[in-house]
Amino acid sequence: MSISLAFINGNSVPEKRSGHVAVFHKGLLIVFGGYGDNRDDASDEFLYFKSIWCYSVEASQWTRHNSKGTLPEKNTGACAAVIGKELFLFGGYLQSRGHSNQLSSLDLTTFTWKDLNDRTTGVTPSSRDKFGCWIDGQNIIYFGGFGHPPENWSKVKGDFCFEEFPLAWSHGTGWNNHLHILDTSLLIWSQPKGSGSVPSPRAAFSTTQIGRKCFLFGGRFKEHRRNDLYVLDSKSFHWTQLEPIGDSPSGRSWHVMENVSHNHLFIYGGFDNEGNALKDTWIYNISQNTWSELKTASKNLDIFAPRMWHTACKTDSPGEVLIFGGCINSIVDVVDRAKHTNTVSVFRFSPLSLRRQCLDFIMSNIVKYSGSVMELPQSLRRDIRHRSLALGLRSPNGHGKLISNCQMM
Repeated sequence: MSISLAFINGNSVPEKRSGHVAVFHKGLLIVFGGYGDNRDDASDEFLYFKSIWCYSVEASQWTRHNSKGTLPEKNTGACAAVIGKELFLFGGYLQSRGHSNQLSSLDLTTFTWKDLNDRTTGVTPSSRDKFGCWIDGQNIIYFGGFGHPPENWSKVKGDFCFEEFPLAWSHGTGWNNHLHILDTSLLIWSQPKGSGSVPSPRAAFSTTQIGRKCFLFGGRFKEHRRNDLYVLDSKSFHWTQLEPIGDSPSGRSWHVMENVSHNHLFIYGGFDNEGNALKDTWIYNISQNTWSELKTASKNLDIFAPRMWHTACKTDSPGEVLIFGGCINSIVDVVDRAKHTNTVSVFRFSPLSLRRQCLDFIMSNIVKYSGSVMELPQSLRRDIRHRSLALGLRSPNGHGKLISNCQMM
């Protein structure tokens, strides 16, 4: 089990960034927004939401799409969830006016944005960023974050804690542990009352889920970055704090977590209490209630091994996770400029299927084996044709025809 840099076909790549949005949908890693490098000068900036970048796992290639409709404002630390063909984007820190509770949707077939703020009913969550969410049927469950207090305290269940020593620009902000639900079919906001061992207010934690078990790890509350682990039952909204046996990851924020099997969670990187960008990788075994560190998992990443404020998305292949972007040093360092990245890294908990390995081998030697492709089963020919079209591969006969058209039909 290790993390390796993906080879990218072509020269088209997204801007380097952190605090962006990333989801996986129908074979594509979809990325937009965040804070990163301005290609025109040496400054960092909020990145425009019009550009939607799609990374094809099969083709190992990026494609840029221009979105349309009512675009959200530039922001970082927003939360996205995909239900069907629609991505729902909520909250974040806006370049223009700070913390937000804006709600938008993106049609992933047409890349068209819609502003949903005036279409919802119920009590909208307060403005926030660096929070988390889970999906339960047509509902999105949101938890925590950092931002402004609720406008009507009596209508909100949970805690809000103001910063003790706020900066001038962030006066009146703090952490919360509120649960909110968005019914995406009816666009109704509601708030359940959590029971059990409810986590403290926090932000910049990580989340993942297995069925109706919603996991949460770490995050920052006040000046402390935590390493506690919780699971929420999305049916009863009952919280349980898990007490792992033996060693655990150090306290951190701005890290990632994904489930890599029905019994294992994967954690990578983050920002620790000493102000360091982390490069460690851990696996949590649910049934055994233990953490195991994969001590050399990120060695292949070299200078890109430390990572914070990055994203991680599961693919369709069991145990495979795509890691994109983030900062390889401290993003809050007042001396060194933040070093964002636009690399795609791959973590595999399970070996690739024999079919996937064969397809990868054929595609890496497509010119050599193009004449034999017609002997393969039709389903394999179709997959090879799809990859070839994505890559724009041409036949070696010099006639300028796509290999997928002249050899594989």
